[in-house]
Amino acid sequence: MLNFEIRYTKALVILCILAIIFIGLSFVLPIEYSYENHFLENLEVVILFLGIIICIGKIRDFI
Repeated sequence: MLNFEIRYTKALVILCILAIIFIGLSFVLPIEYSYENHFLENLEVVILFLGIIICIGKIRDFI
């Protein structure tokens, strides 16, 4: 049997709050924000880059 333990870390809480904010904003923002190379896509690149930095830091701490 699989047992999953959920630890409420600071990063998880921040990501959940951001997800709720962005889902709410999706109903309010104009459709142009979802176009190629516009605000939301550039924001996605920044978030992915920060995830890479966090992963590299976790790997460095583990080694």
